[in-house]
Amino acid sequence: MDKSHNLLMMALVVVVLVSGVSLGYAATHVNATPSGKAVSLTLVISPYRYFNNSTGDAPSYFILDNGLLQSAEYIYLPQYSTIDLTIIDWDNGSSNVSAQYANVSGTSNNQVAIFSNTTVNDTSMPQSGQSAWVTSAVNVSDIAHTFTVSGNGMNVNVPVLSLSTEQAMFQTSAPGQYVWVCNAMCGTGPNGAGGPMITAGWMWGYINVM
Repeated sequence: MDKSHNLLMMALVVVVLVSGVSLGYAATHVNATPSGKAVSLTLVISPYRYFNNSTGDAPSYFILDNGLLQSAEYIYLPQYSTIDLTIIDWDNGSSNVSAQYANVSGTSNNQVAIFSNTTVNDTSMPQSGQSAWVTSAVNVSDIAHTFTVSGNGMNVNVPVLSLSTEQAMFQTSAPGQYVWVCNAMCGTGPNGAGGPMITAGWMWGYINVM
């Protein structure tokens, strides 16, 4: 076997290894998935993120990626694709929210599947021994947070109950930057509209559709 053949074989091995790494990355990172494919996006709401000395801990959204919590300031999703959304809420509080956000919208059949009694650090899907409550609306008094996206053909609202795991599917639209927000006033100040409510990566952030 001559030297040129050896070099060619080594190059092929490198290509295969790099392709394998790329495929593994694409399977676990939403921004690496081709358009038109189903993508899983798991968000976690934790009430135990340190905000500052005066506030202490405050609720915050995170992305759950490979078992690790990552900042939700930027979420990357492929264009014109089905997103399999899971929201795990470890917060047992309630918030002030307008009645319009008690309705599920922009998801498949405008519905969400809710598994109650989520416990901290339990990320099994669904919660063990539970059946889903599938609904298009919830009691506004039961809402702890919302996951709301609006604009340019992508309008989604998922009301999130305290200590729950929720699952829904929605479609992304054209490439561009969208804003996701929690419309439940769960921050600081007299109306709960301060602190994490106005801080990117806590109760709002960006969705970059690519």
